[in-house]
Amino acid sequence: MVFRSESVWLWLVSLDGHKDKLPVSPGTDHFSAEFVPEQDGVYTLAIGHAAKDLGGTTKYQFNATAAVTVGQPKSVAAATPNELNIAVGQPGVGYKVGQPVSLAAVFKTKPAEKLQIAVHSPTGWNRAIQTNANGQAEFTPLWPGTYYLEGSQSEKEAGEQGGKPYKSVWRCATYILEVCD
Repeated sequence: MVFRSESVWLWLVSLDGHKDKLPVSPGTDHFSAEFVPEQDGVYTLAIGHAAKDLGGTTKYQFNATAAVTVGQPKSVAAATPNELNIAVGQPGVGYKVGQPVSLAAVFKTKPAEKLQIAVHSPTGWNRAIQTNANGQAEFTPLWPGTYYLEGSQSEKEAGEQGGKPYKSVWRCATYILEVCD
């Protein structure tokens, strides 16, 4: 699959919640971007990409966020950069095996109630969890390594993309976190 830089949006969410679109440079199989932090804290990077073509009458949108810790964090970016977000409750905090990880999911700036989130562990273990009325969920990692979180939501929403009408939008949000022993 080939992506064009004009079809990918990378946002930096500053500690005060301000969003800046970062210019991206395409590589062979990746994009690169840079930013210079103004102070210590946990910043949020968010990427959004709409599929070039509709799937029938459905628009597909993919979103991901990542926390970037700079120095000794005293504050965290207040971020809801995409229409569907999954984030950990305390970005920048080290996660450990056997200790619960709190998640928060947001859909269009409101808590995403009853969102199914798939948790994929580094060993291949998978588990589905669901957010509560406040958009919160929790899981306890059993192994060290990289965990991949994914949630998706569809809604009826009419519009046009590339000159073609759509009747619904499917959004996917991902988040990756590292767990230590």
